Amino acid sequence: MRLVTFRKSGRLELNIGALRDGDNAVLDLAAADAAFAGGNMAALIAGGAAVIARAGEAMAKAPVVADATLCAPI
Repeated sequence: MRLVTFRKSGRLELNIGALRDGDNAVLDLAAADAAFAGGNMAALIAGGAAVIARAGEAMAKAPVVADATLCAPI
């Protein structure tokens, strides 16, 4: 799993996402699981293996963000 931080077009807030294998589409993890709202990648990493596993579960049902702009991960 490749985690990313991104912005939606025309928005200032950061979001946590993941890149989908194959086409590198950005998936919005917060849209699938509210625990990832707020765009705090450092907190996600600090959460350890349990939070990373939860991100994997969210990735399976997260929608694609067509207008995403990738940002610095942390």
